[in-house]
Amino acid sequence: MKTSVLIFTIGLILIAASITLILLDPNSGRTLSISGLLTFFGFPLTIAGFALKESKPRLTER
Repeated sequence: MKTSVLIFTIGLILIAASITLILLDPNSGRTLSISGLLTFFGFPLTIAGFALKESKPRLTER
């Protein structure tokens, strides 16, 4: 598996876990802080995975 795809997937999993925690127990401060940390790490990983995937040189047809 490519590194960029792995980073992108891990980021999406962290964001999904964050949303799941918020939906399961929205009144718990501890759960919301854990969810915030997961989001804090999930978004940059998703952006980094996407940027790594898109930064590869493309072959142009001539």
